[in-house]
Amino acid sequence: MFMSQLKKAAAVLMAVAVCGLAVGAITQQENADANQKIVVVPKNNEAGKARQCVILWMSGGASQIDTFDPKSGDIALFKTIDTSVKGVQFAETLPLLAQQAHHMAILRGMKNPKGDHGGATIWMRTGNDSGKGKPNYPDLGSVLAKELGDGKPNLPRFVSIDGADNRTGYGPGFLGAKYGPLLVGRGKSAPGLQLPELDIFAKLDKDNAAALRQSVAKAFDIDDEGAAVRDAYGNNRFGQSCLLARRLIEAGVPVVELTLGGWDNHGNAAQAIKGNCEKLDPGMANLIKDLAQRKLLDNTLVVWMTEFGRTPKINKQKGRDDPNVFSVVLAGAGIKGGQAIGRTSVDGTQVEEGLTTPAQLLATIYQSLGVDPARKNRTADGQDIPLVEPGTTLVSAALR
Repeated sequence: MFMSQLKKAAAVLMAVAVCGLAVGAITQQENADANQKIVVVPKNNEAGKARQCVILWMSGGASQIDTFDPKSGDIALFKTIDTSVKGVQFAETLPLLAQQAHHMAILRGMKNPKGDHGGATIWMRTGNDSGKGKPNYPDLGSVLAKELGDGKPNLPRFVSIDGADNRTGYGPGFLGAKYGPLLVGRGKSAPGLQLPELDIFAKLDKDNAAALRQSVAKAFDIDDEGAAVRDAYGNNRFGQSCLLARRLIEAGVPVVELTLGGWDNHGNAAQAIKGNCEKLDPGMANLIKDLAQRKLLDNTLVVWMTEFGRTPKINKQKGRDDPNVFSVVLAGAGIKGGQAIGRTSVDGTQVEEGLTTPAQLLATIYQSLGVDPARKNRTADGQDIPLVEPGTTLVSAALR
């Protein structure tokens, strides 16, 4: 009996020692970089509900200084305003989004390895560079279409409103056409936000096109919402697209992407940015507010992202040049809202804290949605390609 008790005691001591070593390793890593941690297998959503994602793509390089990382002095085009989070301020261009800041984690330390629009777009959307000998990487939306949409055969996995097609950095890449977006607002679906024709759905799944179309037909009838709701989102293409996105999320679509271009403001920046923010602010703010009120935000990640930021210095054409450090906004599923993460210098030129790469951003997005960032997909020629490069760290401060 004594020997049996001794063996049990030894086993307990061994388990404690192993746990201690593991905790020590984690502690050392977290001490090395308090804002990030090693990629780990994500936890399942506590509510047991499928997670979804809305991507708001700001094409052209949105100015961080005039939106989510305002500065003062000569480099400021607009005043700063308080938000619903003490100590976090936005530019005055975003008064409605300021009221929703408690849902948001603003990553102010983003930096892209590429300085041209094309290369930077590829990095942001795929987490990788392009070039000779490299795979045709799928973009964020297509990766999530596969990870969140498999098992939903009668729903489009990924709907892209006014998105690009057949360009590097956009689309399913080596994953194949079935994980590509259902394009709305292009081809036969232009000039409005009408339900695409059957042949557009057939490009995703020829044998199941009718069922896919039927599953989202009601979502496209945005007149059901009434004039007050449509007006609140904004009587413009982007605002109504945000309303359509909310309805597609309600219909169960795993991934929806919207595009708002016009951010490459080398001249007359104040006027151009003000005009764009008048579309962005009500559309995005009402999307977040409605998702929260309908108990959908806890399982829906909203991502506001762009390829890079703009220079603080105002040029001779009264514009901002590119590129520069920039901001990304995350809200909803798996995200700890009500905070700004990272800090840029007073003159807006450098990241002083919380430097974050495109790959780290995508790893954090995958983690927040319950997708293992270390997961691999196989190319047609037999290569196993991870969602992000091994060793990529998360912005753990952004995660719940």
